[in-house]
Amino acid sequence: MRTIPKRTTNGLVTYLLVFLWCSFFSLSAVAYSNQTDNAKSIYETGHLYIAAEDQTAEIDKSLAAAKKTGKLALIVMGANWCHDSRGIASNLYLPDIKESIEKNYELLFVDVGYYTKIKQVINRFGMPIIYSTPTILIVDPESEQIINKHNMLLMRDAASVSELETQEYFEDIANNREKLTKTAVTSKSSPQLRKLNQSIDDFEKLHAKRIYRAFSVIGPLIKEKNEGGDPKEFNKIWKAISKLRYTITDDLARLRKQANQIALASDSNNPSHREKLKFPKYSRFDWETNDAQ
Repeated sequence: MRTIPKRTTNGLVTYLLVFLWCSFFSLSAVAYSNQTDNAKSIYETGHLYIAAEDQTAEIDKSLAAAKKTGKLALIVMGANWCHDSRGIASNLYLPDIKESIEKNYELLFVDVGYYTKIKQVINRFGMPIIYSTPTILIVDPESEQIINKHNMLLMRDAASVSELETQEYFEDIANNREKLTKTAVTSKSSPQLRKLNQSIDDFEKLHAKRIYRAFSVIGPLIKEKNEGGDPKEFNKIWKAISKLRYTITDDLARLRKQANQIALASDSNNPSHREKLKFPKYSRFDWETNDAQ
């Protein structure tokens, strides 16, 4: 048998080492490139809602960071399955908007799952329910008061909101931060108005229970649909729930306005403008029992 000269053997070993070394760096470069592409696609598509084991801890971190930096806390509640949630998430990373957000806000995305992870966040800020995904909470970290309640729902159809409108929305709140915070923290009302608002709060809480139950019905169907299924009567159920969610927010705004008018008339002793709040009634969902309302 022929013996391979030592010098030749050393040359083969060196060649193999160089080949393996180059292959390693080539594969590493491909892996890094793939990671970069994946990260880029996540920001572009808005798939930024990652489930947290402890939502309270995440909120605490966000508020602490906002307090430390002197910024507002921007909490976006949504889900990756939701078109509008992805819309607002990707818009917030557009160059001009991203610059403004980083300047004024500590941003946190909260994954609500299939409408199963809501209460832990919103109850902390005194809200009984969310009416849309996404729901935008802009919070003063010192008082922990939501300062965008007056126009919170403008972003519920975020995928249809232009880049300019989105930018103006967040810049307007940031520019009027002091005024909005002061209003949220120090707002006072007469005994009459407090009583009227309490009755509106009770009305909202009653229907919040109905909506939570509706979420428990539609949530599994969304999951099934998201996983490629075709759940029976999905569209019918989704439309029924959406109708209530959109209608009640308009009604609540009308009731708050009516309450202010009644209280003002009462304070001015003008009996001709006194009236009672006119609470609407809504149709029952198919799955509700007769005593659900």
